[in-house]
Amino acid sequence: MLSTIVERHVALRHATGYLFRRQADMLRDCARFAEAHGEDVVRAATALAWAGNVPPMSTRHVRLGVIRRFASLMHAEDPRHEIPPAGVFGQKPPR
Repeated sequence: MLSTIVERHVALRHATGYLFRRQADMLRDCARFAEAHGEDVVRAATALAWAGNVPPMSTRHVRLGVIRRFASLMHAEDPRHEIPPAGVFGQKPPR
């Protein structure tokens, strides 16, 4: 079910003119991860586990930002979606 929600969101972003390629890939990956753990909505703990599942700290920050924005929008439609907390991985490293 989460994959269906992600695909609907990606289609909406594309329809409104956004490229949204990298973010779409991340959201799809997160949905697969969550569904493999038996979840059909965004859970903060699972989202954090997914975001933190890569070595570069900068990538963790990007992944967390993508899933936080998605979860915020989905929470407005369905309060079962949890918004992961910001700042879990410390300050974002400089570029």
